[in-house]
Amino acid sequence: MIKIIDTFKEFKEVFQNNLDLSIEEKIGLWDKAYIQISEKEVLDYLHDNN
Repeated sequence: MIKIIDTFKEFKEVFQNNLDLSIEEKIGLWDKAYIQISEKEVLDYLHDNN
C-alpha cells in the first residue's frame, strides 16, 4: 500500500504568519517543518504496522 502524505494543512499553517519572510527564509522554514512532519509520519507508520 502506498500512503500519500498530505501536507497542505501544515503548509498553510507554517506560512500563515510568515508571508513577509524572504524566499530563502521561507524555504528554510518549510524545510524544518517538513522534516518534523516526515518524522511524525514515519513514527506513526511504524506504530500502526507493529
